[in-house]
Amino acid sequence: MSAKNIYRRVEGNTFESRPYQFRYTEDLELEHEERKLAIKLLRRRDDILKAVHLFSERFLRMPLTESSIEPILEILGHAAEVSRVYIFENKTRQDGVLATSQRYEWVAPGIKPQLDNSNLIELPWLEAGFGRWVDSLGSHELIYGHVSEFPEPESTFLSDQDIISIMVAPIFVGKDWWGFIGFDDCRTAREWSPVEIEALKTAANVLGAAIQRTQAEKALLESEKKYRLVVDNANEGIVIAQDGMLKFANPTASEWSGHAGNTLKTQSFLDFVHPDDRELVMENYLKRLAGEEMPSPYSFKMVDRNGNIRWVHNNGVLVEWEGRPATLNFLLDNTERKKAMDALAESEEKYRQLFESDSDAVMIFDAETRQFDDANPATLDLFGFSKAEFMVLTVEDISAEKDKTRTSVDKIIQEDSQGTKIPLRFFKRKDGSIFPGEISAGRFIAGNRKKIIGAVRDITDRLQAEEKIRALNQQLIKAQENERNRIAGYLHDHVAQDLSSLKISLETLFDSQPEVAHALEPKISELSKILQNSITAVRDLSYDLRPPGMDQLGLVRTVNQYCEDFSEKNNVSVDFYTAGMKGLNLDFDTEINL
Repeated sequence: MSAKNIYRRVEGNTFESRPYQFRYTEDLELEHEERKLAIKLLRRRDDILKAVHLFSERFLRMPLTESSIEPILEILGHAAEVSRVYIFENKTRQDGVLATSQRYEWVAPGIKPQLDNSNLIELPWLEAGFGRWVDSLGSHELIYGHVSEFPEPESTFLSDQDIISIMVAPIFVGKDWWGFIGFDDCRTAREWSPVEIEALKTAANVLGAAIQRTQAEKALLESEKKYRLVVDNANEGIVIAQDGMLKFANPTASEWSGHAGNTLKTQSFLDFVHPDDRELVMENYLKRLAGEEMPSPYSFKMVDRNGNIRWVHNNGVLVEWEGRPATLNFLLDNTERKKAMDALAESEEKYRQLFESDSDAVMIFDAETRQFDDANPATLDLFGFSKAEFMVLTVEDISAEKDKTRTSVDKIIQEDSQGTKIPLRFFKRKDGSIFPGEISAGRFIAGNRKKIIGAVRDITDRLQAEEKIRALNQQLIKAQENERNRIAGYLHDHVAQDLSSLKISLETLFDSQPEVAHALEPKISELSKILQNSITAVRDLSYDLRPPGMDQLGLVRTVNQYCEDFSEKNNVSVDFYTAGMKGLNLDFDTEINL
């Protein structure tokens, strides 16, 4: 009887009771051998089933590691009475080729191990001639039989490893073909029983489940590590509140509270909320637990164990913690931002007060569109518009010099300096009247857009006052000039003439008394020179105060006469030329300056 028939009879329990009869010795011996073989197969089946049960139980309870898998492979190998038990893992190489490598192995005594066989490291399935295996194993089918019956190059490749009979089962992790587990018999040409086939299938399925669980646990562990890394190093405080108590607090939240993490878990979260904000925080906490609509994240004051106040911005969500509802809260330290916002609000209030109360017309407009964004009350009063009317205008709409205004705005935008002053521009009111103004302008950035702020001061009164001052100055100069003319005329017509008469009288005083004149002649000559010098000085003074030729001869001839006198007096040659001066009438201011 063949071994296959025995397997069938053992598996199918087909032993029959036959009536006692005499047999030949050979028949008795054959039946005895068959019985021994059947008992051996039954014992092997039981051992394999026990090994598979242990295999399943072990890997469904513990992670898949090298230290845990090798003892189980040994138990399977002894139970199945095979030469080798091994596991291969598939991998797609960088060039896109599917390959497989041996990962684990158990070998019976006297059998050569193959774990270090370089041919079994990243073995390319198709290039090595194992395309049939790829198709079968990839379709959840087993490969088993005598190696001598396998096609080439499978037969040669496996024979080089001393394999006579082989059986491999695919390992699937989810829907992916991960690899395979195999039995080798290197001693006999073996017929694989259904029990052994099912045992290898079961082992492969258990391995796939164990690998999937190990991968999931590894991914979960990595996720937990990343989570812990993020939570423990987050700049935000992260807390979980349940039943009004703190159940979890990350290091940042613990640091803010001034308590250790374990201490926090025994305290109400309201202990760390400022009394002014406890009602708000509790109300939002209860609403979130009830699943009600919640407002956007809100801010409240947190108090540490020393009474220090910290503004925090809370963004919470409803979660399940240890099987019951809780709130997960992300707390952002908002203290510096709150201080900055308060300072900004205070600064804006001061700016708004200054803006609203400034007596100058202050306005803000967009540098690109030139349309006004804001204007203070003084602007509306000066130009005669309402706020709504003014807000739809551009800066050119209030200008009486549109070209100059466009040029000035472009210059303000392009200049590096933050401030620009324009002493005089003319503006147009709502009623069409024109007035002069002085401008101070600067640029700034608001909302990623360039803005220009300008202050316009109506200088009508100032210009009128300056004109009056100018007129008064002119009148004063005229008065001064008239006085100079009067003094010059008096000096020339009276003082100089009197001195000339005095000089002549002195020189002729002793003409009738020769004897006296001869004695006083030196003295008279000296006095005559003094008088002549005085006459010259008076005439020069009179000439400097008002050249007499200015009125009689005009500017050109007067200057020409002055050059000739200067040349004669100082013995210096002077050339004087004029062009375009003929018939030129100069105004009073020009004459005075000349």
